[in-house]
Amino acid sequence: MKPKFIISVSSVEDFRVATEYNPDLIEIRIDLSGEGEEALFDSCSNYNSIPMIGTIRSNCEGGRFDGSPEEWYEMIKPWIPLCNYIDMERPFSGFSSDIRSLGKKVISSVHLDYMPGETELQSIEEELRKTGDIPKIIVTPDNHEDVLLLSRFTLNSPKPLITGVMGNNYRWARALCCLFGSYAVFCHTGSPSSEGQYHIDEMRQLISLLNNNHDNLLQ
Repeated sequence: MKPKFIISVSSVEDFRVATEYNPDLIEIRIDLSGEGEEALFDSCSNYNSIPMIGTIRSNCEGGRFDGSPEEWYEMIKPWIPLCNYIDMERPFSGFSSDIRSLGKKVISSVHLDYMPGETELQSIEEELRKTGDIPKIIVTPDNHEDVLLLSRFTLNSPKPLITGVMGNNYRWARALCCLFGSYAVFCHTGSPSSEGQYHIDEMRQLISLLNNNHDNLLQ
């Protein structure tokens, strides 16, 4: 199965450009929108062609939100009717049932600045799946062995599942995760929302080349 290509945006201009690339999903990084949130909200309100993900990333997981779970929910609440998915970190999981009761899917996510072992990865996946529809596990590999572990975990875990990496050192592992079954990959169109993201054109080309080579090996 081909992965979903997601473009992350945080401004009206980012959003406009993203729609021109026709991704499978558009992630609205609300925490990065700053004073432009109202204008971005208005643009999203008038658009319904590409499914959207509403995301408020906490500062401890690479974003800019530093409030309480209750403040997170008040901030995300106006966006819920506009989005098909809501990204939800573990501290905010108490609001999962409220969001799902409104007919929205939850991407239960965790972003780690280290590489967990296999047992911890499995435990995290099981925990996230209890409160969300799609677990999303983003890690920070230290070496190639860590990338191999992440690839094996992605291959063998129940689906759907999103896996990926943080930072530039092993950014190519984002494409590798897709080859082994990650549901989606996050991209940009000129303004990365996180370090290591590929432009969507580059990622599409990488995935195409990897899939073709993979198919040839099986023939």
